[in-house]
Amino acid sequence: MLLDENSTAPEQLAASPIQFPLMTQARTSGKRTSNDIAAEIRSELRSILRLRRDLYAPLQRFERIADPANGTRYCVLFDMNPRKPIQGLKLGGLKQLKLPDEPIHDRVLEFAKAVWHLKDRLYQFAKATNQPADLNAMADESSHLLVTADLSNKKKHGCNDNRSKLNPHLDLVAFDTSKSGAIEFFYDGAMKDKELIVTSPLPIPFAVDILIQDDAVLGDAREIINKGLLEWLSVIQKLGILAGSDPATKALRMILLDADSSVE
Repeated sequence: MLLDENSTAPEQLAASPIQFPLMTQARTSGKRTSNDIAAEIRSELRSILRLRRDLYAPLQRFERIADPANGTRYCVLFDMNPRKPIQGLKLGGLKQLKLPDEPIHDRVLEFAKAVWHLKDRLYQFAKATNQPADLNAMADESSHLLVTADLSNKKKHGCNDNRSKLNPHLDLVAFDTSKSGAIEFFYDGAMKDKELIVTSPLPIPFAVDILIQDDAVLGDAREIINKGLLEWLSVIQKLGILAGSDPATKALRMILLDADSSVE
């Protein structure tokens, strides 16, 4: 998606906003039923799928820079904000950049938190339906879930319980600029602001590794957290949470179970 540096945002439409009916569930009392909890779990699963999808989407928003002396160039937009020129260290000619990126780190940790805390609602559903499910024992036997738990607690509580005994933490974000043509990179270390200018506005993939003791690489954070999700999916399947025939449940089942939760 290309934006011109001199373009202005379109004015808001004068027409009245479209009103959509609220989707509500009738309750006969204040007590949550097993159906209520199952609906909450399915809602959480949809949120997790959106987080996962966004983390695999490359950077693909650019702002065109008019430069008669050097030809057309493009500023990579790391978020939804317009270009902010940076005065700082200038680098060039790099095919891969490893940079601090707090928004992407936040999204990875939010993904971990959402996956790990499925455990709470799964426990509530199992209790409400009188089905056995020792979720803590299951988590203790899964390195993927324990690493996910450590990342989640770092996000939620700002602490490191180190349940995995691996002391996991996130590496810098690696941006693949191999197809971006000539690049220039400016970085302001004080404010952690950055500006990346390219000559080829093609999508830029990125990845975040999990590091453990001595900064050894454990693997791609998205893949490890997704494997933790797969562990919970085996419980979800046994509990029958995705057994419904309504369109929304069938769509979730197709994505998460029928396709073995492959990354979209």
